[in-house]
Amino acid sequence: MRSYPPSVRLLLAGSLLLALPGCLFNSDDSPPKEQLPPATQQGLNEGGCRIDGTVWKPAQVLFGPKKLYISVDRRTDNTPGYRFSLSLVRRADASYPNAISDVDLYVPNLRGVGSIALNQSFTPGSGGPYPAHASFDIYTDPSNSTTHTVYYTGPSAPGQLTITRFDTVARVVSGTFEFVGRAATGQQVSATEGRFDVGY
Repeated sequence: MRSYPPSVRLLLAGSLLLALPGCLFNSDDSPPKEQLPPATQQGLNEGGCRIDGTVWKPAQVLFGPKKLYISVDRRTDNTPGYRFSLSLVRRADASYPNAISDVDLYVPNLRGVGSIALNQSFTPGSGGPYPAHASFDIYTDPSNSTTHTVYYTGPSAPGQLTITRFDTVARVVSGTFEFVGRAATGQQVSATEGRFDVGY
């Protein structure tokens, strides 16, 4: 049997190691199957929901925006409570569904745990004051601003936000949500099984 020099054997072994992952893993370009994070109350900075039945989670790309923004501010107008806003931001590869999109939650006067109806009418961009509401906004083509659509809650597109933990000492807000969002065109989306667990 013929013997090969060590350099040739090393080259053959390296080639086999490089080729092996291509044989072991699925080579299609579909994104990995996403799962919703568990509904926790520890300030893990996680969240997600199902948009029209498809798992939607915040995602961050290199040099892109953060995957979540939270603001919990004490009211300054002598009203008890806190102004709460949370944006879950998805900036994912275009092969993912709803790749460039956000889920936003807003409560003008958060006082503690409990359920909050998201069913009041308001005019977005009017300067407020705004009632508690949720929205889902999406760019189908980020290079074209006309493909930006926002779906808001309101009387004809209701929702519910349930705060399960509001801890101003540990600085943690957790909860669940579901809503129907309606665009100006009348088109609707459904957000179900929503959950978030964030520190601030």
